[in-house]
Amino acid sequence: MKSLAVLAKERGLGRIDWTADPDNPRLLSFYNDIGGARRHDKVFYRLDAEALTKLAT
Repeated sequence: MKSLAVLAKERGLGRIDWTADPDNPRLLSFYNDIGGARRHDKVFYRLDAEALTKLAT
């Protein structure tokens, strides 16, 4: 994550967004420890399998 932060700063980016499994407390603890802020105002969407195929055709 540090390397990613360095790259983001080098490219002039102001933030990094990512997703996490809410059922993984160890992972959430890691993200909290590095200064990540959990966003409750965002919703994660995914297109896969049938929905992806349907949209692509």
